[in-house]
Amino acid sequence: MMNQPDDVPAISPQETNDDQNIMTKPDNTPDPAVSPEPEPEPEPEPEPEPENPTPPISDSNNNDFGDIKVPDDFDLNTSYDMNIKINLTTKKTLNLTIYHDFTEFENGEISPIAGSLLVSGTMLNGNFNGTIRVTSVMIYILIQAYDNNANQMFYQTVVEATPDGIIITD
Repeated sequence: MMNQPDDVPAISPQETNDDQNIMTKPDNTPDPAVSPEPEPEPEPEPEPEPENPTPPISDSNNNDFGDIKVPDDFDLNTSYDMNIKINLTTKKTLNLTIYHDFTEFENGEISPIAGSLLVSGTMLNGNFNGTIRVTSVMIYILIQAYDNNANQMFYQTVVEATPDGIIITD
């Protein structure tokens, strides 16, 4: 048990409970600590039924794929293989990069978008012959060849991507 200082009177448990003043507030006073409940939002009215609803398609309607109209220029393929053949007049070993996205500035400079790299490799004697997969959103591609030793631009061009392929000769 704890020793109490001499000047503090001892209080018994009965005195503590009997002497407490309990304050209650009337029921009609809102408690500022409790926020009132929001009123429920009214339910939206249902959409009206159409006057002439379309019946669901079923086997009994004799639906046939022959009824489908397809435009003449429609192409289901979204990508194709495109051949690229490059023959530059040089005996140097070049670094080749091909991008499908790039920025062309007003001053004529072209900067490739790094995440659009399609091909990166080495060209011996300025020759490259390969096939890349092109999607329908790739309208133009950027082809760059750097001098392998000096890391200087040797050749750069922007060409249209076509199913016929690309042939570059110098």
